[in-house]
Amino acid sequence: MKPWPKRGDLILFAVLLALSLTGWLTIHLLRSRNAPTSLQIDASEQTFALPLNDTVLVIPGPLGDTKVIVEDGKVWVEEATCPQKICKRQGKIALPGQSIICLPNRIVITIKGEIQPDAVTY
Repeated sequence: MKPWPKRGDLILFAVLLALSLTGWLTIHLLRSRNAPTSLQIDASEQTFALPLNDTVLVIPGPLGDTKVIVEDGKVWVEEATCPQKICKRQGKIALPGQSIICLPNRIVITIKGEIQPDAVTY
């Protein structure tokens, strides 16, 4: 029996480890460069830009008020008056370019960052 690991195995392991660390560092640096900076709310015919400070917002709409929570850099809809409550089921958003949209109540909540992404995939 030949001993394991061989020299080629160690070289392959080192190369794969280096590639993995390079990919992780690249993703980490790119994500930290584009930190969320503000919150944009489009409600009916008005637009608001707010900082991402911990707060509770009540946004009026045609069907009633929508309660939005901003906490720890994350935003979500706590209470909604729309029939299907899809905006509430969209969950928490935290990255620039992500949005929560309530069509019946005409509310769009978007997180803005220094660099806007070309597309967001869920």
